[in-house]
Amino acid sequence: MDRTPVIVVAGLWRRTTTIRFVNKATFSDIILADSQMDVTRARGWISACENNHGDTCNPRWSLSSVAAIPGLEVLRLIDVVSECLVEAREPCRYLTLSYVWGGVNNVRLTSNKKNSLMEKGVFRTIWHLLPRTIKDAIEVVRALGERFLWVDALCLVQNDAVDMQNGIEMMDLIYERAALCLIAASGDSANAGLPGARLGNRFVMSHVEQILPGIQLVVYNELDHVLRSSTYNRRGWTFQEQYLSRRALYFTEDEVYFRCRESTWSEKQMDRLPLPNNSEFTNTLLPLAWTYPPEGEYRTILLYYTPRVLTNQQDALLAMAGIIRRLSSKMQSRFFQGIPVAAFDTFLVFQSNGGLLRRRQGFPSYSWCGWIGPVIFDEPYEENDWLSDKTWIIWYKRSSSGSTNLVWDILANETFPVADMNFVGYRRRSPFGDRHALKFPTSRTAPTQEHYFEREFPTYQILQFWTLAVYLSISNVQVFHASAFIRDRFGRKCGQIWMDGFEETTFFEMKSPLEFILLSEREKERNFRDGKDIEEVYQSRRTSRDYNVILLEWNEGIAERRGFGIIDKEAVERSFAPGPLWKEIFLA
Repeated sequence: MDRTPVIVVAGLWRRTTTIRFVNKATFSDIILADSQMDVTRARGWISACENNHGDTCNPRWSLSSVAAIPGLEVLRLIDVVSECLVEAREPCRYLTLSYVWGGVNNVRLTSNKKNSLMEKGVFRTIWHLLPRTIKDAIEVVRALGERFLWVDALCLVQNDAVDMQNGIEMMDLIYERAALCLIAASGDSANAGLPGARLGNRFVMSHVEQILPGIQLVVYNELDHVLRSSTYNRRGWTFQEQYLSRRALYFTEDEVYFRCRESTWSEKQMDRLPLPNNSEFTNTLLPLAWTYPPEGEYRTILLYYTPRVLTNQQDALLAMAGIIRRLSSKMQSRFFQGIPVAAFDTFLVFQSNGGLLRRRQGFPSYSWCGWIGPVIFDEPYEENDWLSDKTWIIWYKRSSSGSTNLVWDILANETFPVADMNFVGYRRRSPFGDRHALKFPTSRTAPTQEHYFEREFPTYQILQFWTLAVYLSISNVQVFHASAFIRDRFGRKCGQIWMDGFEETTFFEMKSPLEFILLSEREKERNFRDGKDIEEVYQSRRTSRDYNVILLEWNEGIAERRGFGIIDKEAVERSFAPGPLWKEIFLA
């Protein structure tokens, strides 16, 4: 075998490949992957994490609850010894499986199969009906000396809406409290199997090269680089399963990796030198996101979740239900349309992240969940100060019946610790009139109760609020990036816009001025007049010269977001007619 290409690849991929030099004395510590996983090594990784990583990987609540999973009456599990389904009502040690379904015919738990699947030995009878990945997972559980396995298709009653909803909402606890998650990171269906789980079901190439006498070059492919091109890493439903698991075995095409919240091991590296989960080794922020403050954690999660693919677009929030439930508890804040209400303004400031956004029907345009494609959020320097000093809109939500309620209502979020500034949320608000010298009142914020809409009301609640509307034009449209400059009535550059749904509408071809509404002030500035769009953060100054704005398109009395932008404050007074205008907005 010609091994020269190994060295060439190592040179080309130095950012995503770890290169280690070892002498003859330590080379014996490297055990190259065989056609079957070394179960003894895998047990060693699990043991090292459980015994050495403390509360980071082993929270004290792991087996302390009186229920198997608080919030669930029972936790159904595959008993690999009795070869049947069982129902656990008390805490027990179990593993989970995370995999891509891929449209494969699968034995699923339904109400009429439940009793049969709980008969001892039933899995021997239906073994030929199970997808390869589930069969391999059962064998791995046995080989590791474990007994119980949780698999979504077989542990949630698929034709029982209540059982499914309860299980999906508790997904954070199901995966987080598992002793280990088996991740099928290879292939594109449930029949792909777990490479290395059985003898001969994977092909392994050597990644070792002798470059000098007594010196070996070992090429190590970093886990996140391997995952980047996998189907598993592109699917929306697998995201929270991967993220919530405290420790996991990743079965890739030719290597098994172990990752916990502190370290990563693999078959092709020395066990005594685990890689830490930091950006130097992972080239991704996701493994560390859970250590961030919850608002930063959620922004990071959405950065990695929104590029993923959903077969059913209506699952956009459902596939995040476990994560949202977990973060709601950490933030002490309820969520509305995928946004924490205690910091609602913060999560309205988003734009496309290197791709064109397409409208997701059935969800509001004002939320990230209303758009298909990767998004990125702006992050205020001091979030509580920004919410207090840079925002002013009093947000109401309106239902199809016409009733209106506050989005942020402290009476409905009675657990929110207002006095504790470690929690991000609204404390005080200053009116818009304190920010801009205008010749007309801007103090009206109460919603209009009686209002007639000519169009059909959306299936979700819309936002109803008052803010300032300005009318500006766009120019220099970059059609491949869906961005443009914003110009005032004198033709001067005064801002920049990132357009949403650019390929789905002719709205942006309009020559007349467009309506922008002011959302909040910024802590960052851009120089639009000379064409530069590089942001600079002025952490020391307490004043802003820019506004965050969104572009609106109206349809029979209800508007939708058509883009996010930034404008100079001076642009307000240079608005086309009829602006600037203090106006009530109905935003779907």
